[in-house]
Amino acid sequence: MILTRLCCGGHEQPPSHPRGAKVLIPIMSAHLKTWQIAAVTGFSLCTVQCVLELWRNTGGVVQVPLQNGWP
Repeated sequence: MILTRLCCGGHEQPPSHPRGAKVLIPIMSAHLKTWQIAAVTGFSLCTVQCVLELWRNTGGVVQVPLQNGWP
């Protein structure tokens, strides 16, 4: 059984990617389009868009749960 979660657009996403890889997405966005970042990194387009949206709104690339153990 593969665990999934919903991304910002309501699409199902696989379990989270490593934080270190997500940190590169905002840097890459200065030079590449979102579909190009997805192709290079192997992330889905939705994941790239969600990471960029989170980065624009909070300055971080990983969403921290409000309470330990809660998604």
